[in-house]
Amino acid sequence: MREAGSKRKPLGGMLCKMVTISAMMLAGQAPAVAAFNDADIQALLQRRFDVEKRGVGLVIGLIDENGRRVISHGVTRLKDGRPVDGDTVFEIGSITKVFTAIVLADMAEKGEVALDDPVAKLLPPQVSVPRRGDRQITLLNLSQHTSGLPRLPDNFTPADMNNPYVGYTQEHLYRFLAEHRLQGDIGVKKEYSNLGAGLLGHALARRVGVDYATLVRQRVTEPLRMRDTAITLTPAMQTRLATGHSEQLEPVANWDFQALAGAGALRSTANDMLRFMAANLDMDETPLKPALLRARSPEQPLGWIFNRRPNAELYMHDGGTGGYASFISVDSKNRRGVVILSNSAGTVGDLAVLILRSAGPSLKPPSAP
Repeated sequence: MREAGSKRKPLGGMLCKMVTISAMMLAGQAPAVAAFNDADIQALLQRRFDVEKRGVGLVIGLIDENGRRVISHGVTRLKDGRPVDGDTVFEIGSITKVFTAIVLADMAEKGEVALDDPVAKLLPPQVSVPRRGDRQITLLNLSQHTSGLPRLPDNFTPADMNNPYVGYTQEHLYRFLAEHRLQGDIGVKKEYSNLGAGLLGHALARRVGVDYATLVRQRVTEPLRMRDTAITLTPAMQTRLATGHSEQLEPVANWDFQALAGAGALRSTANDMLRFMAANLDMDETPLKPALLRARSPEQPLGWIFNRRPNAELYMHDGGTGGYASFISVDSKNRRGVVILSNSAGTVGDLAVLILRSAGPSLKPPSAP
């Protein structure tokens, strides 16, 4: 059980996790072939759940030269849950940032914004945005985490850590921007910022004149036919929602967002994320292709964490909320992708590394701790 008075961490998807995953991959042998080894992945899941007793439910979506498929293990809820599958709904946390970046890329492609536009240009004229010398924070800075803004605003003081972002409003955001002084130069150092990604989503939605949920639906999920990816769940999605669990495997509340929705508010399924990966790997025709390509520019990736290897070009992101963990990677060179969705908090990064290596020589499941 979770200790009395303990607090769950604010929104996950931390850049330090991604760096760790990348470093672990660099230490291993580059994949030799394009297809994943499904039998090895199934063995990893069985060991994770049946031997190591880690997690409640977990779904993996795979796409490669052998097609699209789902491997799952566990249940939607410990006591009375159903088996999880490709249509089970999970919070995807900071993978939402990739969707926000694709919206930015789409708007840039259509001439509605430019990547080097100051974010202040998209906000009400009375809103003051911090500067550093003669530099202003741009939309590109926000997408690439080079804005100089902190991970979270200092007026982020949740009344309920079980749902920390629900009370952070537009008024809180504008007040913080007016009072904050940047501690470093803009565009110089990467510093992962939920605040920056949330501000980007808020600003883009203002530019179009809709809320963030509508913006993502119109610009990304509808063009990609992702009917089970949203912030507000339909009645059908609600019946398929997996209960979130803490790292101690206790049921926890879902997270809700206001002003910072662009940082982590989306929910989705493995089947929908397979459609997302197929579009990003040019396996499905979509009018969103120019925006997807712009977001995956190796020279200037938007939203994604990019890792180029001799035998792979990986675009990745992870995510986490109070009761869920997630990971996505698309390999544009080998045209394969993997998404991992879990309904317990923590990280699935270790599993992601092993799956990404599974296209090489046969895997041996790790020893039990």
